[in-house]
Amino acid sequence: MKLTLLDIVPRIKRMLKDPHLINTNIWFSVAAGLIEGVALCLLLPGITALAHNEPVWGLGIWGWVTVLSILAAISAVVGYLQSLRGYQAAIDFLVNVHKKVGDQVSSLPLGWFNRPLAGLLSRLVSNELVMTGEIIAHMLSPIIQRVTSSVVLLVFAWAWDWRLGLAVTISIPIFLLFVLATTALIKKGKSIGEPTEVELSNRIVEFTHCQAALRSCGRSTHYSKLDHANAAWLKAKRTELWYEIVGNLFGGAFHPGGDHYADQHRREPRRYRLPRIHRCHRVHRAVPPFYPYARGHHRNRC
Repeated sequence: MKLTLLDIVPRIKRMLKDPHLINTNIWFSVAAGLIEGVALCLLLPGITALAHNEPVWGLGIWGWVTVLSILAAISAVVGYLQSLRGYQAAIDFLVNVHKKVGDQVSSLPLGWFNRPLAGLLSRLVSNELVMTGEIIAHMLSPIIQRVTSSVVLLVFAWAWDWRLGLAVTISIPIFLLFVLATTALIKKGKSIGEPTEVELSNRIVEFTHCQAALRSCGRSTHYSKLDHANAAWLKAKRTELWYEIVGNLFGGAFHPGGDHYADQHRREPRRYRLPRIHRCHRVHRAVPPFYPYARGHHRNRC
């Protein structure tokens, strides 16, 4: 699911049961960005009043402290409401999309579920949808907020001193270059890791579907194709991790929250173990032990 920033909001609206949630989230994000930008702008006259020990724009240092305190309180309230609407929109998206996917899957013929598509579908409804929900809850609002505050800072910088405005304007394309470099490195890492994830999902589905044949051959605990797919996935994820680290060194150097994406993925890949197959003396069917419901159901039937 490769969503671009330009059309992500219309796509999200189509997937929400209540589209007004995302609109409210956007407006709260804009308001939070305006308040943040104004507060950052007012730091300059406040620091000037502190340095020269004289009023600036009719306010002394304590007057500016009072103004900034009021803005901080307002920003806390707006930030709370913005985060609340963001989480509500993300939860609404996940619930509604899972229902739509379930309705579509239930209408498909059984022949559609061959092993590659089953593995791809399982990855889609788990990893990809959760990542999209994280974008709605954690990334969309900060992007809007930072862009809004940056515009306010740029306008104020030109109004305060043209040299400061020129310096801020020149820094914008430099920042965009680092953002593009970060994006390219992260995409490169994902292009290495995603194919191995799909292959591993397919092999896991294949391993569970072919238990009867594997047990008859004595390979129910050591399946070479799954072992090789697991080893390739582990190697690719470590390579992807290095690409993401280097990319976020560029992004995080210019933004304190630039490594949020890496926080979601900067985990050392773990080697999966083949599940032990439990056989019931009454029901001769393999039940993978990593499904809690299946384990309890299996024990009750035994």
